Amino acid sequence: MNISIKKIISWAVFVYFLVAPLTYHPDTKLTLYYPSLKNGKVWNVYRYMAENQSNMPDFHYPPLNYLLLKIEWPLARLVGGSGLEAWLVSGSMEAPTNPQIFRYNLAVKTPLLLMTLSAGYLIYLIVKKWGGKEKEATRASIWWLFNPLTLYSVVIMGQNDILAILPFLLGLYFLIDKWWLAVFFFGFSISIKAYPLIWAILIALWWPTKDKKKKLLMLLIPPLFYFLTLVPFLRADYFRQAVLSSGLMDRIFVTSLSIGFGESLLVVPLLLVFWAWKNMNWGEEKKKDLKKLVHILWLGSLIVLAFSHFHPQWFLWLMPFASIYLSLINKKKRVRFLFANLVLWLAWLGIVLLFKDKFLYWGIWSPTNPYLLKLPLLSSFLMAKNIDVVRLTNLCHTIMAGVSVYFLVRKSD
Repeated sequence: MNISIKKIISWAVFVYFLVAPLTYHPDTKLTLYYPSLKNGKVWNVYRYMAENQSNMPDFHYPPLNYLLLKIEWPLARLVGGSGLEAWLVSGSMEAPTNPQIFRYNLAVKTPLLLMTLSAGYLIYLIVKKWGGKEKEATRASIWWLFNPLTLYSVVIMGQNDILAILPFLLGLYFLIDKWWLAVFFFGFSISIKAYPLIWAILIALWWPTKDKKKKLLMLLIPPLFYFLTLVPFLRADYFRQAVLSSGLMDRIFVTSLSIGFGESLLVVPLLLVFWAWKNMNWGEEKKKDLKKLVHILWLGSLIVLAFSHFHPQWFLWLMPFASIYLSLINKKKRVRFLFANLVLWLAWLGIVLLFKDKFLYWGIWSPTNPYLLKLPLLSSFLMAKNIDVVRLTNLCHTIMAGVSVYFLVRKSD
């Protein structure tokens, strides 16, 4: 049975706006605290945080990220009303007991929900524009909008990785016929959160063209765009400390293999180089295959996540590409790929449940029942039963790494 994209989006709107007010994570509140400073009049958040005493952490994201939050803020304020600012600075344990908690949850999540819904429609358009059938396009949209990682990361947690994913998808939409516009959106995406730089590099190296100048420009323009957005702030020590030295960009360099004399092989860069090299196009004009491209991007993301200490919401990075890929492969391959993703999701769930953050599981439902905040961490409960939590976590990471290595070495579909 075929279902129209309009119905798919309508069902997603119903589910998203029904569930979103019921769940709470402190990070969502913290994110919109920054653009609300001084009634929204602070534009250089890095200087403000450096010059003013605050119990809140520094803002660790690039300037364009903050600009988008400033654009989000009026909509959140409109939905949340005059009490929203006070709620944003309330304590993490106090916030879910606020009588207006459902309204405030909806307020801070509404911009993210709208962007996620837009991404669902954009994925539909991408598949159509690249030559996919209507059924394949709607299927891709369904996979994106209703998979457990999208529902958890955006609707339930209210995390804002969609800020960088949406412009990257715009770039993917234009890539087939307007590469120069695509690389602009890739650069825009990287300037919000740096991780899409990996995607942009993989695309540039894979892109099938004999025009070496075009290939070079595709490789250089996105990081140059990012650099130019940083230039006005680079002279400030507080900016370099908050953004460039925050440690958030260093995770891919943590996993290593010692080669003696204090030197190591960096595992994630090693595997990314291998994957990029395996898929590099050496100047041949080939068919621009969306299925092949999204598989490259999916596995590039998985390599980073499988071999790093990740935050649960980062698994959202996989889903635009997995959703498109699932819609384009045949039934036999789809079953196999779904099984691999099921294994990944179960390992991911194990890691989430073992995090030392109760707001990632039962605490996230505290607006509906504040008593949930009094329950112990699941990891503490297991440790009291003499269960080795660290070993369980390591096992889950190892399973993910094993799946990624399998896809690295097998012949691509």
